[in-house]
Amino acid sequence: RGVDFWQGAAAGFVSSFAGSAAQGVGIHGWGMVGISAASGGVGAAIAGGKAEEILFGMVQGAMVGVLNHMQGEIIEKRIEQKRLDLARSAAQRWDVVKYKHCNEFVQDMMIENEMNPTDKALLAREWGDIKQVKSGWRPLQAGETPERGDIAAAKYRFDSGATGHMGIMLTSERICYAGGSSPYVSVSNINTIKFENTNKPNWVYYRYIGN
Repeated sequence: RGVDFWQGAAAGFVSSFAGSAAQGVGIHGWGMVGISAASGGVGAAIAGGKAEEILFGMVQGAMVGVLNHMQGEIIEKRIEQKRLDLARSAAQRWDVVKYKHCNEFVQDMMIENEMNPTDKALLAREWGDIKQVKSGWRPLQAGETPERGDIAAAKYRFDSGATGHMGIMLTSERICYAGGSSPYVSVSNINTIKFENTNKPNWVYYRYIGN
């Protein structure tokens, strides 16, 4: 096409960088493609391109944006499938498998689906502390609704010495957990779970975002 190599390279670099940055701040879809296209034109212009080269840079940027968008969708679908697999693994143990500790049950389910943040099972109270970073998982923000495959955890000092409770969400309200009154894995409505001296445990939730 007669487009200068450095103009094309600049368009590709700037559009790719801008598209990735847009995704990083939550801009996806056609918004991200538009930013990539505009940035491709800017990159070509910075490299000294004329009107034709700038237009070609915008086209090139749009193509980069579309590819980034498609790649992002594929990755997100894989992550979402892992969350669904985690919930399915947990539900399959319901009233079948015995566990003494809730965190060991959750850790085993994570290992089975390659979602565990550490090789050693974190305590429920550690999951209940959102200030402690868990690799591959993010705490839900205020107003976000728990979904299937999310983790719920709460810090609490029980008379038994346990310092928290946790489980895997099967729906926005139903939680699959171990370590309750039954020796088997159980399922309950999370809103009906009561700790020894409080009727309102301070639950925090986490969502898998990929390692």
